[in-house]
Amino acid sequence: AIWMMDLAWPSISVSSTTLAPRFSPLGEGEGMGVYNAANALAGLLGAALGGWLAAHFGYEATLALAAVSGVAALSLALLLPPPPKVAPAVPSSPAPAGAGPKS
Repeated sequence: AIWMMDLAWPSISVSSTTLAPRFSPLGEGEGMGVYNAANALAGLLGAALGGWLAAHFGYEATLALAAVSGVAALSLALLLPPPPKVAPAVPSSPAPAGAGPKS
């Protein structure tokens, strides 16, 4: 199972930091702040809940909760609207004549 995490982590890390600012109505900086705070909180709560669950109900229950959580997260992700289209950057004014490289 660890090798699967080793393969998945880079794509999760890059895609989440790419998508978080695109979907945020707050702007890029605040969107990334909210995403990172939620990610840290999920790690803290997930470790505490997983440890408690494993101590009281065994590792099978912890694995079942992780599987259900993963399916729920994927289901919610599929409901996200596509990111807004961003127009390509266009210079505000054309370069003056003769401003190119000299030969």
